[in-house]
Amino acid sequence: MVARDHNPLFTKFWEELRSGKGVEKGEADVETLVEAYTNVKTLTPLSKEEMEKIKEHLRLFFRIEINTYNRDYNTLINDEICLVDSRDINFDMFHGGYSVRKNTLLNISHLAREERYGKMIQELKTKGIKALTLEEKVRLFSDPTFLKKTQYYTWEPILSRVAATGFGSGSRRLTEQSGGYYHSNEQFLEEVQAIRGRTGKPMLRILDVGSNFGFALKDMKDLDPNIETFNMTIDEHPSLFGDHIVRHPAEMMPAEFEEIMDLIASQVAFRYFLYSDIALRNVIKSLAVGGVARISYQVGDTIHSFPPPYSRIELDEEEVRNRQRALWASIKTLVDQGYLDISGSSSQIKEGILNPGKDFPEGFVMLTKNKSTKSVAF
Repeated sequence: MVARDHNPLFTKFWEELRSGKGVEKGEADVETLVEAYTNVKTLTPLSKEEMEKIKEHLRLFFRIEINTYNRDYNTLINDEICLVDSRDINFDMFHGGYSVRKNTLLNISHLAREERYGKMIQELKTKGIKALTLEEKVRLFSDPTFLKKTQYYTWEPILSRVAATGFGSGSRRLTEQSGGYYHSNEQFLEEVQAIRGRTGKPMLRILDVGSNFGFALKDMKDLDPNIETFNMTIDEHPSLFGDHIVRHPAEMMPAEFEEIMDLIASQVAFRYFLYSDIALRNVIKSLAVGGVARISYQVGDTIHSFPPPYSRIELDEEEVRNRQRALWASIKTLVDQGYLDISGSSSQIKEGILNPGKDFPEGFVMLTKNKSTKSVAF
């Protein structure tokens, strides 16, 4: 009953990794990704214009992902790669102010072509450090935690220097000093206990919207195994945490999610969505009676997804304002009629909902669903 984990890009990655021969990806792969990510019956019907803009938004996003794939993942397949501890090499040789991580991957096929790095590689080999086998690559790249903590060094011929890259950012833990989902593990456990008390469900479904690697979901499941986790993301990585990987944009929540999620969370993801208003409507529709949504809400601004010089889709400012006013008015109606409770939301959000028409605020949205909204149009 859950949307399948389609993964056309990294299905090819795993197939090619096991064969040891990677093939560069191009525009056809971009279109395959766009089609896969938008081939779903949506919870909130989309207009033709909204659908086309979302597709173009994804198209631009996946072109960046494909460039990253060709630069990094394809070379991980084709080239000799070694894994070293940061203490094994002299990072002063890699000028550029790169942050040093414990796990470091070196593309020795590239670096050995440069005399000074060739010497360094020979010294590593005398220490017994060898190129990764295919089996070792498969094992390491199957672990999201490994990928997130790893730095990858290759030679950039155009710039005539070593280039360093990570394998993704923005995936937050359940509790962090800054930007965590909860202040403490105890706060999360109290939340799920309260939800079980209201719903009577021993097994809860938890959806993270914009989860990326899914580390927060992993932390949740480690604390409470009686949950079923859903990682909704458009970020392309070879491995992710989550019982279910939902590869659709937040505006295209699958219709089958209607009122099945007991806890929905999102931390600093809405800023990347083209239509934040549709995404929040989907959250409300997906929330089960007695469930809670905890959303760090920001009006979509695609500059966060596509920094210059990349092209990006932008909505007219007045359209965004009108959408936001309509969203707050809809939520206010649900609150007034007893469907939703907004207790726990930030004061700015409460003011925006209770007095729609003013400037649209950003902040923490906490919604508890008291009654089913299936028969309500919003």
